[in-house]
Amino acid sequence: MKNKCSLEERKELKSRLKSILMDHVGPSRKIGMGELFELVLQEGYANRINDTKFIRILVDELQHEGTRICSSRSRVNGGYWLAATGTELNAYCDVLKSEIMRKGRKIAALQHIALPELLGQMSLNLQGSAALEEKGSAPYGA
Repeated sequence: MKNKCSLEERKELKSRLKSILMDHVGPSRKIGMGELFELVLQEGYANRINDTKFIRILVDELQHEGTRICSSRSRVNGGYWLAATGTELNAYCDVLKSEIMRKGRKIAALQHIALPELLGQMSLNLQGSAALEEKGSAPYGA
């Protein structure tokens, strides 16, 4: 497992991941997590969920860098692919937005507040974090 690797190794693995995904454009060409793990890290795995976490971390990093990686969590036919069109990317983003709203409703219910109030609080927190980032004093992970 390569959780602990140098910055140079991490860049190489992300590059390899992007290169592999170039052959998997569009949801009909998605690649499963296990196969992706084996191709990127060039090693096998014992548990498809636990052992492949590092690939999910790399995918997340690439998405944060703007790489148009989409995914499906279906147990039967899940996997990763690059969005071929803006419509495909928007559909994936709509799935992410619905997850945000579902989790937001859960948080609001647990905290006994209205969802709009929670969203307002979150917006203020995000604005405060952005201001700190502009000043270069944002806490790690903000």
